[in-house]
Amino acid sequence: MRILVTGGGGFIGQEIIKLLVKTGQHDVIAVDQSLTALENIQAKQGEQAKNIEIIEGNISQKDVLTQAFAGGVDAVIHLAVVPGGAAEENPELAWSINIEATRMLIDMAAQSGSNPRFIFASTIAVFGNEKPSLIDDNTPLSPYMFYGAHKSMMEQWLALQSRRGLVNGLSMRLPGIVARPKLASGMKSAFMSNVFHALMANEAFVCPVSAETTMWFMSVQSVAKNFCHALELDTNALPESRTLTLPALRLNMDMLVSGLYSLLDIKEKLVTYVADAELERGFGGYPVLVTKTADELGFKNDGDIETLIRNVLGSLSK
Repeated sequence: MRILVTGGGGFIGQEIIKLLVKTGQHDVIAVDQSLTALENIQAKQGEQAKNIEIIEGNISQKDVLTQAFAGGVDAVIHLAVVPGGAAEENPELAWSINIEATRMLIDMAAQSGSNPRFIFASTIAVFGNEKPSLIDDNTPLSPYMFYGAHKSMMEQWLALQSRRGLVNGLSMRLPGIVARPKLASGMKSAFMSNVFHALMANEAFVCPVSAETTMWFMSVQSVAKNFCHALELDTNALPESRTLTLPALRLNMDMLVSGLYSLLDIKEKLVTYVADAELERGFGGYPVLVTKTADELGFKNDGDIETLIRNVLGSLSK
C-alpha cells in the first residue's frame, strides 16, 4: 500500500511509520512541519528508508497536500493536530488545522477517486468533562474543550464522506498515550507521560491530579499496532458512525506510580500529589470503559499494567 501519514514526525507517527516500513510491503509519504524529525525517521530505518518519502510543510497549505497526493495514495493516517491545551490558547490556529485543514485533507482524499482508506486519530476528549459512570459504544458525545469539539465534528465529516462512498473512513478515539517526549507538547494531559520521565531519572514529581484519579492508558507501541490493524480491517463490520473508542487500561495514578516504583526498584517515595481541580475534572475520573465493537474487531490494549509500563520504559530507553 501507498500510505500518507500526516504528523509523521511526531511521537505516534514515528512509531506507526516504523511498523509500516518494517513489513517491506508499504511505501509511506510522511508529512510534518519538522524536517529534522522526518529526516530522523529515515535515518533510523536503514535500508527501509527508501520506502519513505518525506514532505516538509503544514497541512493547511494546499500545495503541500497536492504534493502528498501527487503519486496517488491507498490510505491516509491523519495524526496532525493542535492538541488540547494549545487549542485553548490559540483557538484560531486550532480551527485552521483541526477543522479547515482536516476537512481539506478528507476532501482531497475523496477527490482522488480511489476511495482510499482514511484513518482519523480522534480522542476520548469527545466525551467531555462530565462523564457517566460507564462509557460504551452508545455513549453520547459532550465535548467541553475546543480540541474534543473539533474531533467530534471531523468524525461526522469523515462518516459523511464514507457514506457517500468517497473515502473508506474510520475515526479511532485514542486514550492517554504514553509516554510522550518530555517536551512542550500542548497536551494538558502531559503529566501522564512526565511521571515516567521523572521516575526513570529518579527525580521527584509533583502530580497535578490526586492518587485516586482514574484515567485510560495505552502505550505508543499498542496504539501504533492498532493503526496498522485498522489498515487491514474489513470496514463492512464498522458501525454506521464509522467511529471506535479504542480499548484502554483503566488505572488510577497510585496504581501507575506503584508499578513504576516496583519495576524501577525505587524505594523512596518520589511522587507527591497536589491536585488541580480543573485539570482533574478534565483528565481524571474516567469511568469503566466497555469497547465491545473494537474488541470484536481485534483492537487491543496493552493487556495489563506491568506490560504497559514495560512497553513504555522500553520505548524511552531506546
